[in-house]
Amino acid sequence: MAPKESQPKQEAEEAVTPEKPACPKCGWHNVRPSAKRGAFDILLATMSFHAFRCRSCGHRFHTFRRTGAN
Repeated sequence: MAPKESQPKQEAEEAVTPEKPACPKCGWHNVRPSAKRGAFDILLATMSFHAFRCRSCGHRFHTFRRTGAN
């Protein structure tokens, strides 16, 4: 029964924060958008790769994120 119980918990966590990516270092969803740092970040942002910073561990990372109208 343990595998069946863990699956709904994982789906519930994903449903709570679909717009916030998980930190690749610690796995938490406690992240915020990070300021752009130069030309490389601006270039990545034009391709929908935005910078985030984890509030739990401080790790800065880039991830794909759609922006704009639905």
